[in-house]
Amino acid sequence: MNSLDIAVTGLGLVTARAASPKQLFRHIVAGKSCIAKSCLLEAYGLVNPVGAFLSRDEWRYVRQRVALGNGDANGLEPHSMLALYAACQALDSSGLSLADKERICEMLRKQDALHLVHPITHTRRPPPRNDIRDFRDAFAGWRGIPARGAGATRKVAFINHLITPQWLTQVDPSLAGLDAAELRRFVLRMVPNKGAAPYDPIRIRSSLGGAVDFSLYPLAVCSEQMVGYLRGGDLNGIRAEVEERVLAAAADGCEVVGLGMYTSIVTNNCTSLRTPQVALTSGNALTVGMGLEALERAMAERGIDPANSTLVVVGGAGNIATAYASLLAARVPRLTLLGSGRKDSLARLRRTAERIYGDAFDAVTKGRDKPAGIEAALAESGLLRGLDPESEPGKIDAVVAERVQEHYGEVAPIRITSDRGCLREADLVVCTANADTPFLTAGDFKDWFFSAQAMDHLIDSWSPAFGVAERQPLLTFSAEGSHFDAKLRSEAKWSLMPMHGDGSMLQFRLTYRPDDHWSYGVSVDLFDGASDGLFGQFDHNDRILWEIKYQL
Repeated sequence: MNSLDIAVTGLGLVTARAASPKQLFRHIVAGKSCIAKSCLLEAYGLVNPVGAFLSRDEWRYVRQRVALGNGDANGLEPHSMLALYAACQALDSSGLSLADKERICEMLRKQDALHLVHPITHTRRPPPRNDIRDFRDAFAGWRGIPARGAGATRKVAFINHLITPQWLTQVDPSLAGLDAAELRRFVLRMVPNKGAAPYDPIRIRSSLGGAVDFSLYPLAVCSEQMVGYLRGGDLNGIRAEVEERVLAAAADGCEVVGLGMYTSIVTNNCTSLRTPQVALTSGNALTVGMGLEALERAMAERGIDPANSTLVVVGGAGNIATAYASLLAARVPRLTLLGSGRKDSLARLRRTAERIYGDAFDAVTKGRDKPAGIEAALAESGLLRGLDPESEPGKIDAVVAERVQEHYGEVAPIRITSDRGCLREADLVVCTANADTPFLTAGDFKDWFFSAQAMDHLIDSWSPAFGVAERQPLLTFSAEGSHFDAKLRSEAKWSLMPMHGDGSMLQFRLTYRPDDHWSYGVSVDLFDGASDGLFGQFDHNDRILWEIKYQL
């Protein structure tokens, strides 16, 4: 066949010469489409082996057209030449004036995406600004190291996504003029193509001497969308998107890929992906380890003795929650697993409780020195006498749980519930729920709660290539309370970032819930600071919000 096989992305190469929809239609009617069955793809066993073909004459025409507008085209790869040719066709057919084309080129050159994104948000308000600003310096610090150099032994990747659409302003500062609703509409309209360009690698060195080149492979979705996929039950599409990101990282030479945020949840802790060429991790073990360390520090600071405490695990049926509960059951005498209240929630909590009882039984029968917590309750009660784990293979967890429940009744060491009221009895709380918005507040714990927090980070061997400040202290003061039998909740919070002119944010909120279904809220957000600060960039976006919600 006197043609060239061309690898095509996007909507596919239909024809090389149709410069308008009318010409394209005539081309297809005449049977001149380049779309055809690919014998090569069919030989690979693909179900839909559609390929695109260019005759050598057509390919020569493409090269000539590209060369006319761009000088020497010999250095371009075929896919780059086709992309450039398609872009030239689009501009030629757009009807834009020369001045318009020059303005678009200036936007791209200066990396000012606001003017391109604003129309996609379908907002009614005019653009926040008309001038084109230069954001190249803002992106320069994100450029990482060159490709592998001395001392780097592995390339690793992390798949992440936006927590909220507002995070886009951190990724692309040129979008700071868009409000939350506009950013949300833009993210939702990116559904057809969720993959974003990976970040250049950052070299991370271990104190033990090793080093890795670390890259981010983002997905252009937010937590709200991820929760929607989970609730809808149709996960095939988002799993395919995550798998594509993993394969892209593997193709770039990454040997290990971490799935962050909701990407590990929608892929069932990585198990739904078929990527044998690369190692995957959900990071759950690290999450549990860091959480336990933070809990240890909090108990020490507040003088809490776990041996005399009640622990509540929120989202107690999940994998991470089960790990927390099993590890802490050896230290606390009372454990409550708090579920969501969905139809299968209590059954899943019951299986988690059975597993914890089974682990405690295993520890006691193996003769652990000085059993404590729930293990001590089982050892001291005599419930385990005569119980042989081999006599009930696969059922011992349920048998132990049944014996404990019969013996202790309502004061059993492990309690399962969907009633948040249990939080008021808790000395320790671990929350591992998969929620895209906060759902626990101080009002769930006490009538009034006052908090003062100071946080900072100091990055060892810091470099401007990291894309974040070497230090970024944050001071937060908050007060939250509930009134009138917890039907009215009031909140006040002041957050201050004293360095780099990042500014401050002052928030007030009142929420009234007369019953389990309706809630009415009003909130005020006040920002202050320098125009390029984290809070200060919203200095002219102070707002008052009214909210009415109905929950089934």
